[in-house]
Amino acid sequence: MTSINCLTCGAKTSSVIANCEYCGVEFAKANKLSTEEYMASLQRRLDSIVSKNPNLVYGEVDARIEAIKMLPLPSNIESLAGLFAYCHGHNQQIPASASYGVAEEIMAWRGKALSAYERLLLAALNDPKLTDFLKRYEGTYSPEAISARSNNEAENENRDTRLFVVCFIGVLVMGAIFAYFATRK
Repeated sequence: MTSINCLTCGAKTSSVIANCEYCGVEFAKANKLSTEEYMASLQRRLDSIVSKNPNLVYGEVDARIEAIKMLPLPSNIESLAGLFAYCHGHNQQIPASASYGVAEEIMAWRGKALSAYERLLLAALNDPKLTDFLKRYEGTYSPEAISARSNNEAENENRDTRLFVVCFIGVLVMGAIFAYFATRK
């Protein structure tokens, strides 16, 4: 028995079944889904990762990140725009105090949004309405904007590292002062 990737959610599944084990979509209808059906199947896929691994905290995060990266881009422009909007909604500034996996998940959503945006740009060559829609996102997904955001996030990370080092040195100095006065008595 061979395995295939679901056309809707990207999950590896058996080639001999009619429905995806993860998102439930019928393979025969996968290319004919409405935007709402497509987005619902993606949400079921992400939800299934949590329900199948309730005790795996880090494994769950890694599985979600991998699932996001493996989400296929639909060929239907309407569904592609829906996926782009969904991914863009998860594309946020990475917090300086991000816990394990948060930054990685945001980066996965950002990468998927960028892939969808680039595919939509190609489709927009023949569609003025789509071109107008995408102009709203040039400040986020243009190469210049991506470069500036990366530099800003690197600066924030460097600032946080410097702050940590200063605090650590301060604790060491306080400990040395305390030890000095404790031994004088």
